[in-house]
Amino acid sequence: KSYTYCDKAWQVALTFDDGPGDWTGELLDYLMEQGIKATFFVNGNNWSCIYDKPYTDFIIRAHKEGHQIGHHTWSHKALTEISDAEVHQEMQRLEDAFQRIFGFVPRYMRPPYGAGVHDARVEALMKQRGYVIVGWSMFDYDADFDDANPAGEHLVDVQEHKYNPGGAYITLNHDVYERTVKISTPFEVELLRTSGYNLVPASVCLGDPNPKNWYRNYKAPEKRN
Repeated sequence: KSYTYCDKAWQVALTFDDGPGDWTGELLDYLMEQGIKATFFVNGNNWSCIYDKPYTDFIIRAHKEGHQIGHHTWSHKALTEISDAEVHQEMQRLEDAFQRIFGFVPRYMRPPYGAGVHDARVEALMKQRGYVIVGWSMFDYDADFDDANPAGEHLVDVQEHKYNPGGAYITLNHDVYERTVKISTPFEVELLRTSGYNLVPASVCLGDPNPKNWYRNYKAPEKRN
């Protein structure tokens, strides 16, 4: 099953895809200043390699600071366009990395490009692997504009309140862009908070507030060599 909306009114899940990246650390600083817990749907080898410093340190820090870590596949392939075997490979390779780095595997995942949300084949494969699929229902278009013109009409969905007051939404943002960290996320946070929304991780907005339930296959992480 796939989820694109939160369970409770006046909740918004703040989520970030495609990292860790060069701006993840600064985003974590901002979220700490604001007292916000978010969800990071992490890739293994997309904008960076999850095994390389400082990117490993960024996601370890995110987890320690109470943010949720989710699975976003190893290399950001559209799951609807690859074979079952390739889907399993994309999932297993990142699961192995999570197991080494954290000593656990996430229960929540987001298919790259949303390709797999409400898709019967992908849903069946993810159920087989023990995952909850998280899509989105609020998008600030941070991936669709450049740093030279970072605002304007590209924040239109949020700015024009194209959502029902008191709704329950899951956002899509990307922690790999400077514009996301410095412009669109602060804009989004201020607008949503002043509108009365409570910002939470995706798992919390789906009725799963206990961080121990967000992960599985617990064991000791490996020491970095």
